[in-house]
Amino acid sequence: MRRPLLSRLLWVTSLLMLVAVAGCAKKKVVDRRDFQEVNDYVDKNLHGPDVTTDRRRSYVLSKLGAAHRTSGESMFWYSPAENCYYLQMGADGWTSWGTGVTSECSKYAVTP
Repeated sequence: MRRPLLSRLLWVTSLLMLVAVAGCAKKKVVDRRDFQEVNDYVDKNLHGPDVTTDRRRSYVLSKLGAAHRTSGESMFWYSPAENCYYLQMGADGWTSWGTGVTSECSKYAVTP
């Protein structure tokens, strides 16, 4: 009787730890240079039939941290409003970036 209880307790603890880690993704302060670097790397190095969508998405997330905003399957990152740029990553892992709308940068950007 003890063994199944211990097993269940370990399973629940592991599940709770995974949920906590997933919920604690850190949003980072990013700027135009970060967007340019990430976009250039994706375009030059993660292009080709052997590169998966997951690999592109993982690279972007590893460099920029958790998205500042999501809309559908797209993720967005914003620089601070005084120098407003954004980067968008689609469901396929491809990125684009450019100057943003100041109100969106003010609302979503992570500030230092």
